[in-house]
Amino acid sequence: MTSSSTTATAVRPPPRPLNANVRAVYQFMFLRSVYSSLFPQTPLSYYVLLCTGSNTKVGLVQGIQGIVNLCTGFPFAVLGDRWRRESVLRLSAAVGCVAVALTLVVLLVVEGAAGSHSSLLFGCLCGVMAVWGVFMGSHSATVEAVFADSVESGRRSTLYSHKAAARTAGNAVGPILSVVVFLTMTDEWNVKNLTMVMVLGMAVAVLCMGTLFFRIKDKFTLGALSESLLLVPTEDEDEDDDED
Repeated sequence: MTSSSTTATAVRPPPRPLNANVRAVYQFMFLRSVYSSLFPQTPLSYYVLLCTGSNTKVGLVQGIQGIVNLCTGFPFAVLGDRWRRESVLRLSAAVGCVAVALTLVVLLVVEGAAGSHSSLLFGCLCGVMAVWGVFMGSHSATVEAVFADSVESGRRSTLYSHKAAARTAGNAVGPILSVVVFLTMTDEWNVKNLTMVMVLGMAVAVLCMGTLFFRIKDKFTLGALSESLLLVPTEDEDEDDDED
């Protein structure tokens, strides 16, 4: 008598499509990193230094954003738990659009009318950075909460790694775009060239606000499927269900 054995071959299931909110947050993180590297990081700091000649004023402009970000982060985080998160993010996107518009006015109108070394320009930059601080504080916690609620249990580490990679990629793309601007114009760190770099950053920021306003939605969150532990019914619970 002969017996035959069959070997079962494990077949890997096809990859599951990404949740719409996950894709939107990837895009948002990438675009936010791109515009950040083109505006509030190195370009703005050197722009302020050229206009004022003061390292202290560079620190003031950057510090204002951080302080306002800190002050608004907690209230908006609470608001995100009490309101629809989608509504909070749309409000944040509206604040971001105001910040973009004010930044363009300061860079293209105020600087040309008052001069790059005027105290009016410095005051306007401080005000603009305060608005950017409100934008940063108003969306950060809510975006993270929506992302967490849109990730299935068991895929969290992979998708969070991809989100970090998207943010890092944006930080690399921004400087590359600034290099293109300098090669197109003159290879010199002056007010005119830095203004064009920051205007390009504002164009990317508009795309970022559009992602925040239109693509991240409460209806795409997963509810219980996104919990850190999935509750699997035990055998006793299954028997009780069968008896019922």
